[in-house]
Amino acid sequence: MRAKNPPTGRDIHRQSSGTVLLGVLIIMLTISVIGATLASFFLSVTTVAEAEMARAQALYLAEAGIARAIHQLRQAGRFGGSAPPQLPPTSLGEGQYEVFHDVTAGLITATGTVRGVRRTVQIKYLPF
Repeated sequence: MRAKNPPTGRDIHRQSSGTVLLGVLIIMLTISVIGATLASFFLSVTTVAEAEMARAQALYLAEAGIARAIHQLRQAGRFGGSAPPQLPPTSLGEGQYEVFHDVTAGLITATGTVRGVRRTVQIKYLPF
């Protein structure tokens, strides 16, 4: 039976460099997974924020349509005319609004649209 030769410095170095390489690969994989998770989270937050901003803008456009209809109603009353039953779609910023006016019911309905998001506002008034 032959005795085993003790490991030389070169053999020990090869074993430890393989272990270090494996450790570095595990650390890099962990960092990559954390980075991908954070990127996905921030993309999701950005998408939700953009959708909420579009909802708010559409609401503000609908309110602008109501304000315009009220202005035209006041002008019509001041000059003895009648307010139009519908205002054509009007573009403002990234979206547009349109207004429908039901004179007999005293109801003004405005719809704002921004990037496919629609918000509607209605007001009821007492005819004068």
